[in-house]
Amino acid sequence: SFLFTVCDVGFCLEPDASPYPEAGEGRNRLTRAVLSEADLCIAVCRADPVGVKNFVAAFESLADLVDLDRVFVVVNRARSADARELRDLLRDRIGKSTVAFVPERVEEWRRAVAAGTSIYEGKPASEISRSLHPVVAALGGRVPRKGFLTRLGGRR
Repeated sequence: SFLFTVCDVGFCLEPDASPYPEAGEGRNRLTRAVLSEADLCIAVCRADPVGVKNFVAAFESLADLVDLDRVFVVVNRARSADARELRDLLRDRIGKSTVAFVPERVEEWRRAVAAGTSIYEGKPASEISRSLHPVVAALGGRVPRKGFLTRLGGRR
């Protein structure tokens, strides 16, 4: 048994009439069903103008499916110089605070994919790994300490 089940639904939040009679909401039905049953939802916004525009538009459909108290907003591929502006913009447009900003570190992603591991497994102290700690905490988890001083002190 698993503590969490993760479903990456990406998009398809809006109701979509199926071309088939009696079929219901068509291609978006599964996405909407998963979200309406989810205990928690991590809504990921890509940190570029098109990503932000699409996220804000889709968030309205998400609000129809999920209690917004159970939604945690994460901004992906963010530049630290843009974090404050993005945080303010999203709070103004969707009424939610951002839990985390994941920096764009293309080489770290490539290395992890090539190695077949997560970034955290390959480099637990990386900026990407550290940026996800607030998400883990918001979901009620605990991030194990793996730094040099922790190892030196004999605690894990």
